[in-house]
Amino acid sequence: MASRVFVVSGASGSGKTTLLDSLQESGKFPVEIIGKVATRPSRADESKEILCVKRINHSTHDILYEQYGIHYGLSSSSIWRCLRNNHHAFVIVNDIRAIEDVKETFGVLAVTCYLYRCLSPAILRALARKRTSAGTDPGLLRRETERRIAKLSVMYQKYIENISLFDHVILNTSSRRDLLDQAENLIRHYQWVDGDVLSSPPHEE
Repeated sequence: MASRVFVVSGASGSGKTTLLDSLQESGKFPVEIIGKVATRPSRADESKEILCVKRINHSTHDILYEQYGIHYGLSSSSIWRCLRNNHHAFVIVNDIRAIEDVKETFGVLAVTCYLYRCLSPAILRALARKRTSAGTDPGLLRRETERRIAKLSVMYQKYIENISLFDHVILNTSSRRDLLDQAENLIRHYQWVDGDVLSSPPHEE
């Protein structure tokens, strides 16, 4: 069995963190969530896969990208270590160039997935209210909702323009069980897929 690097992309609020949490809680497959560092202040609802830092150490985090003025870093050595332990690595990456870097680094071991969820205005307002903590300032709530709509449009456009970069689409229908089933079916497929897939991960260069 060749362990894989599953790269999960999707708009804010699409369910990326929910998917990763569900996989770990399920325990059906050897899964490890590979975190990343980000140069921004920590948030109240911070995802466990993000570590906020003042600056990124390029000697330990070599897959780098920037979004909206924030710098992010992934450690390829952490992913290789996960694969050598026969665990499937899951990473959240929304930057197209960084996804390309992961695919170039890990070759056939990299599996790219776009997570889609139909985000209605009501859902976006609820997400904005959560991000703005109290959510009592109508102006602040409106601006945060508009910001999320703008980012959502950009993310959808990125997917359309780079559709060939993604191997699979996962649909979030608001059923956590269905979301988990789709992810587990993907893992199950790649655990037993034949062909030119490596039987074990190559040594890190």
